[in-house]
Amino acid sequence: MPAPDRAPCDVPVLSADAVRQLTTVFRDVGIDSPDRDARLLVAGLAGLDPAFVVVSPVPLGDDVRLRIADACRRRLDREPVARILGRRGFYGREFRVTPASLDPRPDTETVVEAALAIATREGWRDRPIRILDVGTGTGVILVTLLAELPLATGVGTDIVSAALEVAAENAARHGVETRASWQLARTFQGVQGPFDLVVSNPPYIPSRAIAELDPEVARFDPATALDGGEDGLSVYRELVAGICNLAPAGWLCLEVGAGQSDDVVKLAARARIEGARRPTIFRDLAGIERCVAIKTQLYPHLKKSLDHQGVCYKLLKCDRVTTAGKVPAEAPERPYPANCRDRIFADQLAVEGFLKGHLLRCARSLGTRNH
Repeated sequence: MPAPDRAPCDVPVLSADAVRQLTTVFRDVGIDSPDRDARLLVAGLAGLDPAFVVVSPVPLGDDVRLRIADACRRRLDREPVARILGRRGFYGREFRVTPASLDPRPDTETVVEAALAIATREGWRDRPIRILDVGTGTGVILVTLLAELPLATGVGTDIVSAALEVAAENAARHGVETRASWQLARTFQGVQGPFDLVVSNPPYIPSRAIAELDPEVARFDPATALDGGEDGLSVYRELVAGICNLAPAGWLCLEVGAGQSDDVVKLAARARIEGARRPTIFRDLAGIERCVAIKTQLYPHLKKSLDHQGVCYKLLKCDRVTTAGKVPAEAPERPYPANCRDRIFADQLAVEGFLKGHLLRCARSLGTRNH
């Protein structure tokens, strides 16, 4: 193997000197956090602890110095450290990272913290809840939640099969593979509920703004993981439109871009999600509103009335219901009225229509008995 170029990535023999050399090179070209990147690269490629790579220097073999030199050149080309090393630390655990999916950032830990706070509030930590992670990528959110909630099970979806393979590998790495399943799907298409908790870090960058992102993002993260459409809200619209069918009495936790929280809450309100009236907003370490959490109850007063009658909510989508409260096997799916703005409003109309008819039948029955 040929020796690396001596400039700018000439790697000294001692690990501490190598870190200092790379730090200087990275700083000279304007890379953010040059010291951190240098320590992570040297330690990661030499199999050392980043905390001691400088204070307890060790000699580096020729093959390690060659790998560090190659990593230095890749970082100068603005490739992220996590992609060079093929792994990323997230919420105290290490995850494999590949070009198939987004490189997880610390900001996304806010979604995990929000979900765990909700789990505590709802008393889910000792219950077998079901979690859906939409656009799971490397699986960091779902795998972390399953590791933190040992009775939970979950489904992760993505539109890229290679990303799901990495997510499954990360689940096995952290011992939650028996409680996680993976599905090739866009948002909720083909996904079977119900779920107690739905989490997602969807694409939220406006299409026109992608080219303006840092090279580490624009050039190395998949476009499918970044592009949120013209206004950055395309996937959010899909999520709020279908959430109450999959999580009729749960929570939705969404990562959002800077300045998007109000827009996402408004989308949920337009979709007639009851919890949009009282959303919970979580901020990241920089103080930016990073996660919107919404309780996914849809018209709870109507659902409560149905529960009082002992009728399952899903029966309202069928044309016929037996007196035992079961859907006949041949019952067709109720078509949604053409004049309805969305499925959620159509469901409300179906609920109201069912209740009116039921009350009318009860009144007629009472009148017959009195005579």
